[in-house]
Amino acid sequence: VAQRQTVAMAALCDAAVSAKTEKLAAFEVVSALFGDKEAYILTGLNTYDNVRWFRKEQMEATLQQIALAQGIVHYKKLGFEKLASFNKLLNKYVKEAEYNADNLLKLLEPPKPKAKPKAKAAAKKTDAKKGTAKAAAKKPAVKKAPAEKAVKTKKTKK
Repeated sequence: VAQRQTVAMAALCDAAVSAKTEKLAAFEVVSALFGDKEAYILTGLNTYDNVRWFRKEQMEATLQQIALAQGIVHYKKLGFEKLASFNKLLNKYVKEAEYNADNLLKLLEPPKPKAKPKAKAAAKKTDAKKGTAKAAAKKPAVKKAPAEKAVKTKKTKK
């Protein structure tokens, strides 16, 4: 068990460095913990009534070990404040999840990227240009008013 924990901690300590945000790093750590077949050793992960739960004490101990591993490996690169902030964020979400593993993952899950807005904006501009050209093409040509017929007057002979 101790060897398994050491390997897991070494693998997870890089998350705070490689992720773009602390929350994303926390999501990666928790996802890796809960996705492992033997996660119950580190987190006390179990299923009851089709709900996955983790044990508070085991999860807290694991998070402390991850923080320790991060401190040893990345102290110079991140500094104490960043590592402490990451650990504090992880613990905050663990408490908010109320021991429910799936709730914890939902709380940490990064927002899904929106569909490419630039492509839509470009398409709208293109459509607008096409629409203007189409509208101009559909407009009937301005009809000239019919020329007034010259009134022929008969010349009377005198």
